[in-house]
Amino acid sequence: MDDVSAAYPGAGPRAAANLVKRFGSDYSGLKEKIILEKAAPFLNALEGTRLTAESYRRTINMLVREMCVLLNGNPPASSFDYDDIKILVEDFFYPFLGRRGYK
Repeated sequence: MDDVSAAYPGAGPRAAANLVKRFGSDYSGLKEKIILEKAAPFLNALEGTRLTAESYRRTINMLVREMCVLLNGNPPASSFDYDDIKILVEDFFYPFLGRRGYK
């Protein structure tokens, strides 16, 4: 709950509790599309937006592409891709999640 409140200070306790209830457990068996479809209504309520799951997916992909460009350098000296970024994020959050294997 503290993490949700820190990320979304304007969120009321009810919205934060719903988010934690829905996503506070293992969802590693779900595909990204399904996760975003489930998350979009909560994110919209917390952020005061009306974005679709597809909009969130495109935004995430754009940010991952930007990260790859920055990590690869100019001229490119590495070959980071989407899967590499996913591994970096998993490794970063591993101490907080206590498990691996998110899809």
